[in-house]
Amino acid sequence: MEKDLKELYREDFPLWAEINYQLLKEGRYQEVDWENLYTELEKLIQREVDEVASYLSLLLEKLYIWENYKELIKEPKRHRIEIYHLRDRIELELELSPSMRQRLERELYRAWNYARVRIKLWLESLDKKSEAISFFYTFIDCPYDLTEALTGKIEEI
Repeated sequence: MEKDLKELYREDFPLWAEINYQLLKEGRYQEVDWENLYTELEKLIQREVDEVASYLSLLLEKLYIWENYKELIKEPKRHRIEIYHLRDRIELELELSPSMRQRLERELYRAWNYARVRIKLWLESLDKKSEAISFFYTFIDCPYDLTEALTGKIEEI
């Protein structure tokens, strides 16, 4: 059965998952494909972290633009509201999964790198090519820590 499950993992993932679920439910632990189950649990954890880190990346982008290029924002009120919505979304995730805070702190650098690329592209789209290049190579380190990003004061328009 174990060999069949390992093959099924590659050939028909939904059926593999269903069978393993049933085996666990029935307490037939010795028949479970543990190796691939561990792999899938790792992927599941990473997907959750990636989802919240993507919100963090968007937040970092919006915050940086707000604080440094406010005059270039076409719809400042909307931009500011988006910052609050992203903060609320991340805070909700942190309430549901308190351990996510530590993971996000570790993901801050990666989230900032994605934000940097989008900020650079945004500046280039506004014909600010030299500013974009200067920004991209100057701000390698994230200018915020997680707490600042989630709670820092946002000036009025």
